[in-house]
Amino acid sequence: DRTTRADVQEGTIGVSAMGKEVEVREGEGTIVKQGMPPAQPSRLLPQPAPADLKSRYAALPVTIELARVEGALQYRAALTRDRDGRDIAAEKILAPGEAFQTADLQDGTYFLHLRSIDEQGLEGLEGEPSVVQVLLEQPPAPQPVPETPQPPERSVGEAILAIIFVIAAILIMM
Repeated sequence: DRTTRADVQEGTIGVSAMGKEVEVREGEGTIVKQGMPPAQPSRLLPQPAPADLKSRYAALPVTIELARVEGALQYRAALTRDRDGRDIAAEKILAPGEAFQTADLQDGTYFLHLRSIDEQGLEGLEGEPSVVQVLLEQPPAPQPVPETPQPPERSVGEAILAIIFVIAAILIMM
């Protein structure tokens, strides 16, 4: 697929190919196929919203459903360690109805960046990332097994002496 895609989140850009230039404004995108002029700009899809974001995730995998966006053929979901989205912990392209899921996380604060993808492959508007707090519950520490009391160890001499006392007690009682 020799197609170049341009989406504009802020400002305006000019895209030119094959002697034709189009102005792409904020919130619009265009594509340029090899050997063709740029397509007329179209509106970018809105950012999908997480449908079931929890305040804290205590177990893995972290699973997040997305609300559907009309016109979206796919979604990009990225869980990052920074608000700007540069330090990616997990990233996936999802089909409509597919949940974002990842199990490779440590305790910490993450940021969920979501974008809709239209039929041309243009990624939709970016918005503020959602905060995802992961604080995994640790299994309880194993409890030590109590030792069963053992009779005290005796030396051979102590054992013989005990036997003698038992015999003497028996003889006295006769």
